[in-house]
Amino acid sequence: MGIPTLCHVHEAESISNPIVRAGFFAPLRCVDLAVFNSRVSASMVDVLPRRVVYNGVAGPPTPPAPPRPAIDSTLKLVQVGRLSARKGTDVAVRAVRLLADRGVPVHLTLVGDSFAGNEPFERALRTTAGDNVTFVGHRTEVWDSFAEADVALVPSRLEPFGNVAVEAMLCRRIVVASATEGLTEIVADGRTGVLVEPGNALALANAIQDVRENWSAVRTVVDAAHDEARHRFTLERYHRDVLECVDQLLRLHVRSAA
Repeated sequence: MGIPTLCHVHEAESISNPIVRAGFFAPLRCVDLAVFNSRVSASMVDVLPRRVVYNGVAGPPTPPAPPRPAIDSTLKLVQVGRLSARKGTDVAVRAVRLLADRGVPVHLTLVGDSFAGNEPFERALRTTAGDNVTFVGHRTEVWDSFAEADVALVPSRLEPFGNVAVEAMLCRRIVVASATEGLTEIVADGRTGVLVEPGNALALANAIQDVRENWSAVRTVVDAAHDEARHRFTLERYHRDVLECVDQLLRLHVRSAA
């Protein structure tokens, strides 16, 4: 119909079957411009022209409190997101059990619920979780959850971008995340957070213990992460980039019409 079309892609599904893959991505081959929320999302399909525009993430309504000056009691962990294998909730629970077995005082708060049809996963989590794991269910706002914690866990197995990692950075909380997909485009290991092998509860437990034992160095990492998140993932930058994409789309349409 000659209408310029832009598609904004927020997923990075790895599909091995070539026929299913071709059908899944076929609609993208019909658009004039594809915008992806991360480089890993953009790598899933060879659509041209394309742009990568990182998500814009709103920060907390009030200036976030700095991390605790020292950890002389239980290290408070939080994971915000759906209770699912994709989000690695089971990995976080296993890591906490490993730490408890070592005598490391930690407590994990899980903020979120399971999606319809995935209730058996949540029941299994509750069965294996010990007294140092609390399920609080879905919360509309995430800021109090981060403010109450010392460390934000993002142990996803798959994550095209990872808004929750940015939210934790904006809330001045150290992020321990999986080195997978879009999370590696947000968190720089050792500089703005800690990255571990996805699905590896032992690696996650070791990283959490290292954070606890080297807490004085965490404040530097938190400051760098907060500054970078405020620079790279603002709503203003996102709006500006999307407007540029629309302008690019219109210019492409004018040239093709001519």
